[in-house]
This record gives sequence, C-alpha cells and structure tokens, in this order.
Amino acid sequence: ELSITNSVHLNEEDAVLVQAILSIKEIVKIDAASHEKVIIRLVRCLDTIMEPAARSLIIWIFGEYSSTGNLIPKIAPVVLKYLAWSFAAEVLETKLQILNASVKVIIHSAEDQLEEFKRTVAYVIQLAACDMNYDVRDRARFLSGLLPCCANENDSSCRSQNVDVIKELADHIFGGKIPPPSNSDSNYRIYLPGSLSQVVLHAAPGYAPLPKPQSMILIHKTVEPTRGVADSSEGTNSDAESGSSRDESGSVYDSESEAGSDSNDEGHNLHRQKENQEAPLIHMYDGNVDQAYAGRAVDENLASLISTDLTELMSKSALESWLDEAPAAPLVPVQTSCARVSFTTRSFERKPKLHRLLDPSDSGGLSVLYAFSSEVSVKSRLLVCVDLFVENVTTEQLADITIKSEEASGSKSGMDQTSEGSASIPTLVPVEEIQSLAPEQRAKMLLQVHFHHHLLPLKLSVFCNGKRHPAKLHPDIAYFVRPLPMDLNAFLCKENQLRGMFEYARRCTFKDHLQKHEQTEESTDDNTDKNLLVAQTLASKVLSNANVHLVSMDMPVTFSIDDASGLCWRFSSEILSTSNPCLITIVADGHTSEPLDLTVKVNSEDTAFGLNLLNRIVAIIE
Repeated sequence: ELSITNSVHLNEEDAVLVQAILSIKEIVKIDAASHEKVIIRLVRCLDTIMEPAARSLIIWIFGEYSSTGNLIPKIAPVVLKYLAWSFAAEVLETKLQILNASVKVIIHSAEDQLEEFKRTVAYVIQLAACDMNYDVRDRARFLSGLLPCCANENDSSCRSQNVDVIKELADHIFGGKIPPPSNSDSNYRIYLPGSLSQVVLHAAPGYAPLPKPQSMILIHKTVEPTRGVADSSEGTNSDAESGSSRDESGSVYDSESEAGSDSNDEGHNLHRQKENQEAPLIHMYDGNVDQAYAGRAVDENLASLISTDLTELMSKSALESWLDEAPAAPLVPVQTSCARVSFTTRSFERKPKLHRLLDPSDSGGLSVLYAFSSEVSVKSRLLVCVDLFVENVTTEQLADITIKSEEASGSKSGMDQTSEGSASIPTLVPVEEIQSLAPEQRAKMLLQVHFHHHLLPLKLSVFCNGKRHPAKLHPDIAYFVRPLPMDLNAFLCKENQLRGMFEYARRCTFKDHLQKHEQTEESTDDNTDKNLLVAQTLASKVLSNANVHLVSMDMPVTFSIDDASGLCWRFSSEILSTSNPCLITIVADGHTSEPLDLTVKVNSEDTAFGLNLLNRIVAIIE
C-alpha cells in the first residue's frame, strides 16, 4: 500500500481510482461482513480495470475477506479460476498478490471446496515457478514448501508428520486478520494537535480552540402532514408538506409532529399585548430537537439546522483540579418541543437608517438626509427608491431646490450590473423642484435612482438659490432587491434548488435584543415572551434595513425560557436586475440574556451578488 501511494507512474485518472479503492479498503476494514456486496462489486470490476495498482488492491481485498459473509465464499472458486487464467498476463505486483490471495483462499476454504482450490492453486504455483521474474519464482518456491499439498498432490510430504506444523505456520503467515481500527484516540481530535490539552484529554488552562467555521449545513427531512387543530380543522387548509395551518388573525404557532402522530393541539396565549394590539393565537405540539455538544438540531417541517461548535466540545478551562478531570463525553440527545410562529398581520417597527447627503455647513443652511425606501418603482424594476428629507436650518428662505445627476444616463460601463434594456433607463428620474423653503421648514422628495454598481456612489448635484453643491449618494445592496412573497413550502422548495455553489453562509453576533430585554425587566409586564422579543427585534431590524419579505419564523418551545437556540427567520426577495430569487435564512444559538450567535445563509444563483448581500446582512445585524 505504501509503494502504491508513493508511485509516480500513475496518471491523474489512475491515481484517483487507486485512492478511491484505498478508501473503500479502509471502510471495509471496519466491518467486512456488512460490506460483502461492495467487495463483490469490486471483484466484478476486474474485467474493466486495467491499472495494475488498482487490480492488486482489489485482489488483496478479495483474498483477505474470501471467507467473510455468505456470498463471497460462493464466488471464490470462479474468481480464483479467473485469476489463474489471467496470471501470465499480469505485471509483477499483481502476480504476487494473486499468489498471496490463492493461499489465503485455500487456508480458509470449506472441506467441500478444498480439492477444487488445491488444483487451481497448484496450477498458479506451477505458472509462477516458470516466470521470468525471480521475485515471482521465489514466491512460488516459498509457497510450494509452505503448502506441499498444493504444489504436488501426490507428494509424500502431505502425509508427513510435520503437516500440522506446516499448516499452522501457513495460517499464522497468511491467515491473520487485521483488527478493526480502534476509537480509543478519538478524543484527541477534540483538541488542537500539539497542545497540552491533547495529552491530558481535557482543556488545560489557557487553551483556546479554533474559531467557528464560516459555514452552515441545512438538512431537509420530509414530515407527514399533521392532523388539524381541534374545532378548526375543517376551516383551515393543511399544507401538503409542512402540515401547518395558518390563521390570518395574528401570530400563529403552527403544529408540527412526526409521521403517524395523532396528538391534539392546544391553544395557549403567548404574550399579553396592549389594548389596541392583537394577541397571538398559539398552537403547539411536540417535535424533536436533538441537542448535543457536537451540534444542535431543530427538527422542523421540512428543514433541520445543525450547527457545530468546537467550543461546545471542550471542557471548562478554569478548573482547580483539571489534571484529575476525565475526558469530556458527548451529551445524550434530549427530546423537547418546537413550534412555528407565522407573522401575518403583525406590524413590525421599521426605522430606516438615515444618511446625510448634504451638510448644512457646506450648503448655506440646506440639510439633506436620505433613507432607502421599501417602495417599488413603477417606472422600471431597475430603479431604487430613495426618500429625501430636505430641511432649511437657516433663518432665511431658500428657493429653487432641485437635484440632478452628474453621470450620463444609461452608462454601459463594464461595471454595470443591470440586465438588457438598461441603456434606456435614466440614472436619475427627474424630480419636481421645490420652489421655496421657509426657515425650519421641511420637505420630502422621492428619488428613483439607477445605480450602475452596488459599490460605487452616484454623483449628484444639489441646486439651491442658484448655487450648485456636489453630493454623493452611496448605494445599499440590501435595496437592490424587492420583496418576493411566498409561503414556507415554496421557500423550502426553492432553497433545495439553490444548494452547493449557490449557498453562502457566515456567523455573526446579535446584541440589540439586550437593551429591550432590560427595558422589559424594568416594566411591570411579567408575561413577556423572551424568545418572541428576540424574534421581533431581529426581524424588525432586518426589515428596516433591507427590502425583503418575511416568510416565516420558527421558535423552539423548551423548558428553559432563556434558551433561544433554534430560532429561525426566513426572508425572501428577488434581485432587481435579473428577477432571480434570493433567499435569506438566519438561525440563532445561545440565550436571550446574552449576545446571540447567529448563522446567516444566503441562497442565490448570482454568486457575486449573493456574497455581497450576505456581508451586508451581517453588517446590519451586528
């Protein structure tokens, strides 16, 4: 195996083939009996595989496990005859493996097949004894002395008194089985190689693990539809895949259970709202949530997210008796409940971020602020809507206020990231001029802008009292999309189509909920759901800074009211320039009283756009 691995005469395809067979060999070694069909398929490939190194590996696997299972011993006579037939045409390394495999087969053969094997092996040894290569001849001479009954059936040595010793020696040389790999050193993989923690098998003082990988795995599992909610099952439409029901009157916890479950759902009041606000209707039912140090999975209708964190596998670093501590063992998965929250008519607090376009100190007292709008332009899908807030901060009246673009319309620059027809779209749709603006008076304008790149600012000219003031309008890629309404089933179906190279993920930290958490503790309302508070805070922040549609939000129902692990938000949108869907999934891990670790994932066919949007969403959250 070492010579095969270090061989330099293999081309690229043959090297891949050899490495694949080596990998199969290591897998079969763990439990050969359960992989006997794999061994049979490898042996059947000997007719088509011409690479000597690969053939040698397959022959070794056949000889090593010739007595394993029920099927391999049945095909052993045919395979051995095939190897004897092809022996003369094989190369050196393959001939040696055929000789070794023949001996292994005859050692472990049953009594009813022994005579047939003896004739075949004797024929192979005779061919090897006449071979041109001295290594093959030496191997044949060695085997004929070790198995005299095979070399010559009429040899009197078969009946000698040393026959038992010779058989025992042959069995010792060729009959030994390779023990399966031991898992005793699996604990070493928890800690960094070369560290003291790897030696003592738990976290030593000062030990720091590797940072979390910037990736997320989403596994989909089909779940049977659940039975309807009591007293309302006839009036609600059950989703074919998710088994959930929607209520347009408020926030709904939809039921979710394993296939075959007939449990009934109960309604509970989650949060006591103010007088003029709707109270959410809650439908809860049992689901599966597997939690372990190596990962945390939330089993949903069609999706379950597994987040692996190396730090969760580590022992506590600050222990007084850390040298006496036993290696950390993974926790046993626990069962809990989960529910889906569906926000239908609930209105989120939206606070778009204001940016300064023109400073009053540089423009004679004219202050211009702008914020990106969620409004969709009716003139063209390529236009981004921007709200302008104009204010006169002087004591004098300002007149003739207008805004124009300094760039040519329909730029065909190489950086133009728009689709066909963009040449006919103006960079800035003309806006109505403000004739006059009294002191302390404010006015609002709506700009419709065609950005040619999501990184380059748009150069504008603000005219006031006959004077020109240059300004720059910086784009926000979070508004290069528009909301794409869809239900959860459509979201998950589209997400399945945008896997692999169309999926991008990053981790970040969310802290905004802590301030609201403190305000809630100071208030007299003790019935506030902390998970719901976190969910509303993050959803409000994303919707305030990105032009997306909230599809669904999943919440775990646990015994710990402080545990926010498993919170999941799904947003959908489509890119303005291409109309391709762009899906955003955010999953939380941690406690509501602490900063949350979030995993943000974007699915988009446009790789460059998806990666830039992912970075923007992370910046919004942090």
